[in-house]
Amino acid sequence: MWADLLVQEIIRTRGGAGQVVNDAWSPSGYAHIGSLKGVVLHDAITRGLRERGADVRFLYGFDDYDPFDAIPPYLDAARFTPFLGMPLVDVPAPEPGAESFGQFFGLRFVEQFRRLGCHPEVYWGSTLYRGGRMNEAIRRVLDQAEQILEIDREISGSQRTERHPLQIICEQCGKIATTVITGWDGRAVSYECRTGKVAWAEGCGHAGRRSPFDGAAKLIYRV
Repeated sequence: MWADLLVQEIIRTRGGAGQVVNDAWSPSGYAHIGSLKGVVLHDAITRGLRERGADVRFLYGFDDYDPFDAIPPYLDAARFTPFLGMPLVDVPAPEPGAESFGQFFGLRFVEQFRRLGCHPEVYWGSTLYRGGRMNEAIRRVLDQAEQILEIDREISGSQRTERHPLQIICEQCGKIATTVITGWDGRAVSYECRTGKVAWAEGCGHAGRRSPFDGAAKLIYRV
């Protein structure tokens, strides 16, 4: 079986101690059936490693600090339009029983994969950022922004024009998708919340300066 071959290769090249199997998903609406693929495949790898005595943790994360970039067709567009561009954790849940939009849809996905017998340790991106767990990574990214963006261009062919591979939350409107960081002095970033940065959300035009730590910012995809 493919999982057995992969597990054998992992143990051969990395040993059996301290293995981590990790997957993640952005909870921007109901998960479609294809979203289960990652959970099931990683669960099979985890089981295979454990059967061979490996010390392994299986994690599943919800990227609820990603921006709310589209309103699902089964929700009221008028109600949710004002929240486009904000982190999913700051968008209200469509129904009672959850603290946010991201948590509402994330918990429903958890229910589904647990019914299949998959039981990873669940974590939330917002908890990592707001709890300061990502602070050191954010500092490294800002200090080495030019090198990181060059690597991104070489590997992915990215045409990004931003000078800093980080998204900051606007202090005035709360949006993260509409901001552009224009400077970093080692303590705080300067930024602009632009009205035309993306087609699906409108920035407020605010320009400011703030610390990027403890939940004020998130790393861009792939970084």
